Amino acid sequence: MLRPTRPGGVTGWLDASRVATALSRHRLHLSLRTGMLRLLHGEHVVGAWPADLHAEPHTVAAGRTFVLASVRRGPATPPMLLRLAVHLHERDAGLLTIHPRSRPAGNPTAGGGISVPDEAMAALHVVPPGCLVHLEAR
Repeated sequence: MLRPTRPGGVTGWLDASRVATALSRHRLHLSLRTGMLRLLHGEHVVGAWPADLHAEPHTVAAGRTFVLASVRRGPATPPMLLRLAVHLHERDAGLLTIHPRSRPAGNPTAGGGISVPDEAMAALHVVPPGCLVHLEAR
């Protein structure tokens, strides 16, 4: 099982016999250059939305990562936040949070955030934890 890309292209592997696995055909692509977030199912683009990165431009390393957690208001509601495991400052692990532009006041975005239109968050309810995320270079 391949782990997220570290800065410089370094990767690592986990012993798949020691972890639980699940299959999802969904994945996210975030262009750090154009500020577009795309949701894909297989090779089909399900949706694309403008995304505003609220972190220092040089702090988020491009590469492969995953959705660490989906924070929901309730079991049958769209996600309120999607937490991504990322490498910040080219070396440190951290969190990047995808959140709606109209997020409630006082809702933290640890490590930085990516704001997207509310309709994007409604569509992202299909994205499970562990979902593959590609952060495309600036």
